[in-house]
Amino acid sequence: MWLESMYPRMNGLLSTDTLSRFAKYQNELQWQDVFSRNVALAINLIEWEGLPETCDSYFMEEMLLFAGRCCILYDPEWNAYLSLPCTIASGQNIYYENSYYKAYSINYEKVFMAITHWNASLFDKFAKFSGAESTPIKGVVIKDNYLEYPLINTIETYTTKMVDAMRTIDVIAKQLKIPAIIETDEESKIALQKAISLIDENVIAVYTNKAITKALKESKVMLTGIQAQTMESAWNHLNSLQAQYLTALGVNNLNTADKKERLLVDEVNSNNDSIQLNMSYRIDQRLHACENFMYAFGMDISCKVRHDYSEHIVSITNGNKGVYTSGNSNNDDA
Repeated sequence: MWLESMYPRMNGLLSTDTLSRFAKYQNELQWQDVFSRNVALAINLIEWEGLPETCDSYFMEEMLLFAGRCCILYDPEWNAYLSLPCTIASGQNIYYENSYYKAYSINYEKVFMAITHWNASLFDKFAKFSGAESTPIKGVVIKDNYLEYPLINTIETYTTKMVDAMRTIDVIAKQLKIPAIIETDEESKIALQKAISLIDENVIAVYTNKAITKALKESKVMLTGIQAQTMESAWNHLNSLQAQYLTALGVNNLNTADKKERLLVDEVNSNNDSIQLNMSYRIDQRLHACENFMYAFGMDISCKVRHDYSEHIVSITNGNKGVYTSGNSNNDDA
């Protein structure tokens, strides 16, 4: 399937039902294109620092995107830290969390104890109580969000909406080429086709005989009713969907149909609050995993937004009197 060829590691992360759902996009190139660009953006948002050399941050972000969770464990046999997919391998503890997980990959499968800041000191006791080995493998589970909800579902939803909007624009563009339907006879039809052909070639005048001119006057014309403004509305709808998607990811955006439009500071701040909240609930879980990693292995790792996506893409000056304007200095009109 196209998804497995483009993202070969996903075969072990996604359920059979999910793979079957994606299969319907096999022959839809535009959907695959928009989906892949949305995935690339999501994977590239967050940067990890201080990871062990044997851990791949991009692979981690890919797993978090598609599965909602991944792990970093230390395998004594490999003498290395491994960043891998993981699945639940035990019941819940007193905090309704799973104490043990199974890390897996190609030709690899090992159970580890998920260390957190509150159970690190109880490691040996937990191991003995659960009946596991006296010195089980330690690891840390990393969540994309508290509920471990795969963000790939959000990307799939918005991709479908965006592609549908793009196809609407394509349909409108084709309809604009046919502003009217003309009822006429065969001879007049040929003359009309010739006239339209000449107009398309930028000829400034079309010549016909009197009989054809008379027939053309008697022809009935029915307007299709398509308006050029419909195209603008369709583009505004697509821009709105793209802005909603970026907001859901936590990426700043101020998509407006009219770039000269000025936005009140309160409106911009409200949008920024939504953006920051959508980014914070994802990055906070990663920072929580960094804290757990310190308790588990005594190593200081961290993560942050890769670029300053929260940076305003607009400028504000004292002269604007409470409004944000676009960065174009030529837009001086109110």
